[in-house]
Amino acid sequence: MALTRKMLRAMGIEDEKADEIIEAHAETVDALKQRIADAVRGERACAPARPGNRLGVGAVRVLTACLS
Repeated sequence: MALTRKMLRAMGIEDEKADEIIEAHAETVDALKQRIADAVRGERACAPARPGNRLGVGAVRVLTACLS
């Protein structure tokens, strides 16, 4: 389920507060995306010869931590 202004309005949250919530949520999501991208980039730099250039254990740990 996506976090939307429509959903927040349905919960009775004022537009100003909804904007604050969405902005904070976007900052959190952007930070998590950056951590994931950094982990993937670091793993690929450390093991460029890995078949298919798959993610290693380090990146998987970061992904797991970000998603939990």
